[in-house]
Amino acid sequence: MGVNVKYYTETIEDETESGFGFDIGLLFPVTEELAIGIVAKDVGGTSMGEGQTIEPMYAAGVGLKLLDGAMTLAADVDFAGMDFGLAGIKAGMEFVLIENLAVRAGMVSPSGDFSDYYFTVGAGLGLGDLEIDAAYVLAGEPGESLVLSASFLLGNLLAPAEEEQPTE
Repeated sequence: MGVNVKYYTETIEDETESGFGFDIGLLFPVTEELAIGIVAKDVGGTSMGEGQTIEPMYAAGVGLKLLDGAMTLAADVDFAGMDFGLAGIKAGMEFVLIENLAVRAGMVSPSGDFSDYYFTVGAGLGLGDLEIDAAYVLAGEPGESLVLSASFLLGNLLAPAEEEQPTE
């Protein structure tokens, strides 16, 4: 189970709006190589100022690890609103070049019917519990863009304390 807190900022024609949102998700490992997951994005909606709200979305996906975990293939389906209408299909792959450096590529069909689609490329760098990611969207609405993100894992902060084994 995981929770993601997000800060949005958007500037259009010298007007800037911002807001906070959060996601919550569950990941179910089926085998060591296969996992399925579900996520609720922007739970409760995210307010971006005067009347602009980012509506909640939901997603379900599957991931498969290959080459002893060096390659991951993934696909997911997005659903919009409480009627769970199809809002997009995504597929991608990640390849770990060295222990803390991965490259990624993906394809997104925002409508889900593959009549319109775009590609993304990116990379991720892990430094201990800190991960820094960059993705470049090659096309799409409103156009090409660069997305930067950073995440910090709480690690064992919330894990139960390990009991010390008595010595003989």
